[in-house]
This record gives sequence, C-alpha cells and structure tokens, in this order.
Amino acid sequence: NDLTEMDNLIAQTLLLARGGNEKLQADVDINQLIQVITENYQKAGKDVRFAGDSECIHSIKADALKRILINLIDNAVTYSDGLAVTVTCECNRSDILIKVIDQGPGIPPEKHKTVFQPFYRLEGSRSKATGGSGLGLAIVHQLCITNDWEIKIISPDKKGTTVQLRLPDTPHRQE
Repeated sequence: NDLTEMDNLIAQTLLLARGGNEKLQADVDINQLIQVITENYQKAGKDVRFAGDSECIHSIKADALKRILINLIDNAVTYSDGLAVTVTCECNRSDILIKVIDQGPGIPPEKHKTVFQPFYRLEGSRSKATGGSGLGLAIVHQLCITNDWEIKIISPDKKGTTVQLRLPDTPHRQE
C-alpha cells in the first residue's frame, strides 16, 4: 500500500512539474465531457450530479479540463461527508463557467489561495483516511495557469465550497 501511495505521489508530482503536456486543442462538447465524468462517479456510488446547458462545443485541451474536473470533484466528494456534489456548466458568448459545488465545511476565505500551493492541506495530518497528498489543487492551479483559465473558490457562511472555473470563449472551428 505504501508503494502504491508513493507511486501515485510521484505521478502527481511529475504532472505538476510538467504543467500539462497536452499541446493541441480540439473541439469538445464540454457538457458531454462533464456528463461522462459525473456518470463515472455515480457508477462508483458517489452522489455527483450534473446540471448543464445544451450543447457546448469549444476548442479546448480536453485532457487538461478532465484532470481539473476530476481533481475538483475528488476533493468535493472527500469533504462533503456523503452529501451531494453538483457540477454546473454555463456557456455564453464571453466565457464558459463551470462550478463544482459541495456541501462540506467550507474553506476559510484566508485559505482560498493557499490551498493551491503544492503539498498544502487544510487538514494537517498526512493520513490517507483524511485526505491526499496536497497536490490535487496545485495541479488544478498549474493547469489553469498553463491554459489561461481562471479558478476561484467561494465558501459562503462556512457551509460548502464552490470552485468556479472560467474558460475564455474559444468557439469551435468552422470547417
């Protein structure tokens, strides 16, 4: 178990160091991508729901977005104590706004930027039972920087956390 955990830590560290290797953008239906991800969580018995608009096709680096969403949803599921996690997606002319909303204890406002630092964890122990390595949000932050995407944490009234991901509008290519 320790070797597997170390293997995962090394893989996450390498991903963080590389900053995401995907070079090409492709036309992707973002809502369909999110739907597939949330269905995988549902199949694993997690209460993860998706609420999205109609088709939302944009030219993006799909692997980067997928990694970001999985890391955000993993965190939301971990800290929601079995309560529902909701993912939303709004597409409009100026941008795409994706939110991952949990019902956990929230993140104190003074920690909203700190949680994106490598190896930082709100919960102090390194116990696998209480959390991961502290690299998931650092990878999210690095991928957002690499792709010029904006990430923001909102924790109203110390009840729940909303992580908001804003992607600039890059409509699909016309052939």
